[in-house]
Amino acid sequence: METTRPRGEAEIRQLRAEDLPAVLRYFEELSPESRRTFAPHPFDEEHAREIVATSDGVNSVRLIAVRDGEILGYCYFQDRGPDLWPSVGLGIIDRAQNEGIGSRLMAALVAEARRLGKPGLCLTVHQDNPRALRIYTRNGYRVTGECTEGTQHTMALDLSAEDSA
Repeated sequence: METTRPRGEAEIRQLRAEDLPAVLRYFEELSPESRRTFAPHPFDEEHAREIVATSDGVNSVRLIAVRDGEILGYCYFQDRGPDLWPSVGLGIIDRAQNEGIGSRLMAALVAEARRLGKPGLCLTVHQDNPRALRIYTRNGYRVTGECTEGTQHTMALDLSAEDSA
């Protein structure tokens, strides 16, 4: 008899340098469609090395959802400059989608941004990605415009707004 896991069971934690092999496996687990909608960077060893090396926990916060040593999901915010809100990305491997892991990661990322005193977060999301739109909306993000010739929404979360608490 197969044992089932509770929905969304995974440890949420900061990405560490020693996670490099797991990051490469995570990249391999993303389908072409997941890569198209996530696409924060190329999914190669050079960029895997870059993301583990630049996760400083302040200006570049990178969180992962890990189960049995495997990265199921990855999210981040990255500072873009003194007058701009950090940009956000979130990706879940296909076989772990719809388990609630994306929502848990996003909630942890927002909590970390609040703890660090970030004024807000922003992102772009493909308009044909309803799962991502639901996660972002549930976490308080609001559509602020369109980009990429109308194929993506820009969204923002104002962390100083009273209703974002």
